[in-house]
Amino acid sequence: MIRELVICNEGAEDSIGLQVQVQSDIPCIQPFSYAVAQVPPGKEIKIPVEGLMINRDFISHLSETEKAVITISVLQQDTVLVSETVMIEVYPLEYFGGFQVLPELIAAYVTPNHPYVYHVKRKAIEVLDRLRLKAAFDGYQQNSPESVMQTMSAIYTAIQSEEIVYSSLPPGYETTGQRLRLLNTLQQEKFGNCIDISLLFIACLEAADLNPLLIVTQGHAFIGCWLQDDKFAEVINDDKAAITKRLSKGIRELAAVEATTVCKGNKVSFLEALNMGEAQLVEKEDFILSVDIRRARTARIRPLPLLHQGTTAQLDEAAAEEARAVTIQHNFDLGTIYQDELVGGAKATTKQKLWERKLLDLSLRNNLLNLRMTRNMLQLVDIDISHLEDTLSDGKSFSILPHATAEPLRRYNLFAQPLHHSSPLYQMANEELKYNRLLTHYHQQDLENILAYMHKNAKQAVEENGSSTLFLAVGLLKWYDIKTPEQPRFAPILLLPVELSRRSVNSRFNLKSREEDTMINITLLEFLRQEYQLNLSGLEQLPYDDKGVDVARVMGILRRAIMQLKGWDVEEQLVLGNFSFNKLILWKDMVQHPEALLNSDMVRSLVEGKLVSTESHTAIDETDFDAVASRSLALPIATDVSQMEAVITAQKGQSYILHGPPGTGKSQTITNIIADALYRGKRVLFVAAKKAALDVVHKRLEQIGLAPFSLELHSNKSKNRMYWRSLQQHWKLPGRA
Repeated sequence: MIRELVICNEGAEDSIGLQVQVQSDIPCIQPFSYAVAQVPPGKEIKIPVEGLMINRDFISHLSETEKAVITISVLQQDTVLVSETVMIEVYPLEYFGGFQVLPELIAAYVTPNHPYVYHVKRKAIEVLDRLRLKAAFDGYQQNSPESVMQTMSAIYTAIQSEEIVYSSLPPGYETTGQRLRLLNTLQQEKFGNCIDISLLFIACLEAADLNPLLIVTQGHAFIGCWLQDDKFAEVINDDKAAITKRLSKGIRELAAVEATTVCKGNKVSFLEALNMGEAQLVEKEDFILSVDIRRARTARIRPLPLLHQGTTAQLDEAAAEEARAVTIQHNFDLGTIYQDELVGGAKATTKQKLWERKLLDLSLRNNLLNLRMTRNMLQLVDIDISHLEDTLSDGKSFSILPHATAEPLRRYNLFAQPLHHSSPLYQMANEELKYNRLLTHYHQQDLENILAYMHKNAKQAVEENGSSTLFLAVGLLKWYDIKTPEQPRFAPILLLPVELSRRSVNSRFNLKSREEDTMINITLLEFLRQEYQLNLSGLEQLPYDDKGVDVARVMGILRRAIMQLKGWDVEEQLVLGNFSFNKLILWKDMVQHPEALLNSDMVRSLVEGKLVSTESHTAIDETDFDAVASRSLALPIATDVSQMEAVITAQKGQSYILHGPPGTGKSQTITNIIADALYRGKRVLFVAAKKAALDVVHKRLEQIGLAPFSLELHSNKSKNRMYWRSLQQHWKLPGRA
């Protein structure tokens, strides 16, 4: 009540034999007196107020809020030298002041030793015993999350049988506070709001040696519980993601349960209450805080020594019979729990690393790090992302459908909050998935505009660069930049190469895989490594299951990695879009083949900062073309002297630049160089910046009968099906064994 009390001598002489007294006009505190022998002039003395005691008997019998006048006096030989008064409000014991100031004090209202808690525990034991489960509350001794869930389910069922009637919360309780129904009142009246019932549930969980949480949102409260013997670092947690990460598949360290579903008139199972609790955290943005009861006890916030009528609570036979007739959920599929599979350690920055960074574009302009919803991006309604990835990998095609009730917007920046798997929309989308249909959030007209625009851009990328930029982003990392900590950013995690197609202008677009491997967002991994010292190199080689990439494992590993980063989370959402990979192939070559890169004298010179030369570079010899034997060259296309010189120089293995304006025969020369190399039993890799250049040379190879000897490794030609077809055609050539 009084945090600090100081008296100061502002006079010129010593003050001797002082007495400090604290009194109230109503008996809310015990009379307090403290003797001060001497206060020198200009000095101050701090009065220890630990001895100022609240009158517990008065508070326990207080039924309404009263005002009290606290008088603080300094006396000398019974003469009052100075006196000050302070008016305060004295609340009944059951009044809680809200979550604006000292919200951790709510833990004091969790009373696990109350007789009513033993009454509920006895009922829960009866339920466990009837199902032939272990009829004991042994906390985390079994080291089994499923055992913890069984205990929670039994307590839920026991409280449900109490038939407590729900009473709504007063508005603004988070800031103004409210009067709580303590457990003896709750037991007698059988009325309670969400906080009252949550405090009962939490008290029972704590009495069962579990570590519960109180989760507070705008206008509501419900409960959480650790599935392993753990607790938060602080009593108060204001980071919703710290909870949602631990609720997710692959982690499963926490469970969240809606407590009001135990009230009379509800026929909600524990599993349904579990889904409702998790959905409130996943789908809404009204989280205020959570209170960790185990951490509060560590911080010496003890249960209030409540007074109650009677000595013990007896479980009557009717209640026991009722408990024996109840069934509970006791089988819980928690899925695989993924542990920390990271390889730590930052790498030294070298010139090559700087080059790699520049190639990847680690700025916030990059959609691979900072997803921006435009006409080039389309969010799909949330579904089971693991199942979708497996189905697409099997080669199935999906139609993309509009939202049935959406209105035309003529804007293309919709980005919806994640859905819990119990959400009706999520379940409807999953049902449509069985029939190869994907749902979106847009009206048909807006959806058509988006898909047509994306299809056009993807097609243009293939024509210009030989590779499609259309990918399905599977899973998003929600992260915060240090410079703008209030704005959430989203980055794709997995990138599945896909393509859009339709039979006619009037038909729907279909989505299917490009028959290429699913990729990890390597730009994101490198960004996390360089900016946040998170080394996720283990994900560069994606884990696989029987049907394709093990998506759940990837999400679990990433969640573990970001567990301590405030606000960061992994959202299991889907975004279809065009992502730029102009320089990704160059980056992969540099990372995967650093030794081969250094074989070049020029590159080594740039890396080492000094001129390096391992071979002599001589000028190209002049050639006597009249002396060149016809059988030493294969020139299927007519050439002039300069073109022949280029072929002969290439035959000698010398590097050079062939320069000439359009129409001077460069593509014919390249075709002759390739044909001559094939004639001499060599292999040639022809690389060009534009797909058009590749097409011109390939067409000339077709014209001279060498098409079966060429293998196109760009755009749609790089599909596995096209690759094997090309090899089959080559194998059927005359003369092949």
